[in-house]
Amino acid sequence: TEPNLLVDLSDLLKGLRNNSKAKEEGVFCLTVEYTVSEPQGQALRFHGAGYCFVGSHFMPLRSWAPCVEGRMIDGQWESSEYPLSLELSVPPGLRAVAGGRRLSEDAAEGGGTSHKFVSDPGCPTSSMFFAVGPFEEVESAGFEMQQADPKRPSVGVRLFADGSRAAGVGAMATFLKGAMEDIVDYLECPFPFPHLSVCFLPAEA
Repeated sequence: TEPNLLVDLSDLLKGLRNNSKAKEEGVFCLTVEYTVSEPQGQALRFHGAGYCFVGSHFMPLRSWAPCVEGRMIDGQWESSEYPLSLELSVPPGLRAVAGGRRLSEDAAEGGGTSHKFVSDPGCPTSSMFFAVGPFEEVESAGFEMQQADPKRPSVGVRLFADGSRAAGVGAMATFLKGAMEDIVDYLECPFPFPHLSVCFLPAEA
């Protein structure tokens, strides 16, 4: 969970650059296999139901996965130009929600489900958020957030909560829409992606 491992790959990459097949394809792939033993503070449990979630600064993804942040170019933040894929296997009764487009939701070993997502468009690894819990989508409460951006004048917002909170989430949708539009307008920083998912955690959180 700490960035204390540094590996020099220069010799390996040199060999790849001299490889004729690699030159033709123009693509290099590095696979890193790792295990997270105890992602502190990342898995929560309320009333016997397991929740797990990551967020920008509160519970960052970098405590679960190696992260590539992107870089500054001429004062502008440039994120990864490639989509990121994410696969989560969760126990029965729980659902995974993540940034990006859902590719599939299939049965997994042990009676759970396997959820696959891909970021669209590309983004830094640290921005690939996810949440796992007894979530249901409150479809009737979803809305389009309007913003002053000619490239993306609206953002589709989806709301998720456990079944007992669905009615309350529906009642909050109008307030959320206005508040989110006011914040984006005040900061003069349009939301850069086509969709936004909001997951409601239990009040005890």
